[in-house]
Amino acid sequence: MGEIRKTIGDNIKKICSLKGIRQVDIARFMEVSEGSVSNWIKGTNSIDIENLAKLCSFLGISLDQVYGVAPITPEVSLSQEEIHLISLYRSLNKTG
Repeated sequence: MGEIRKTIGDNIKKICSLKGIRQVDIARFMEVSEGSVSNWIKGTNSIDIENLAKLCSFLGISLDQVYGVAPITPEVSLSQEEIHLISLYRSLNKTG
């Protein structure tokens, strides 16, 4: 198995896990079989570059991230209440 195929598959799997995306979701979006998606993730088959760019767009990651050049970092989204609490915390002085 090619090392780059394994890296791409591992990174697709990682981002799907972080974002709660299923292989079936990818297959539907990409208009391919679930078996094709499974083979990309396992590194059995290579994904062509056009499909890879489309997949990266769907997953919200860059080609650098899927190739393992740039790290995959989880997205953090805060509620308005959490933002407000952080703001209050930052406004505290040393004695609170």
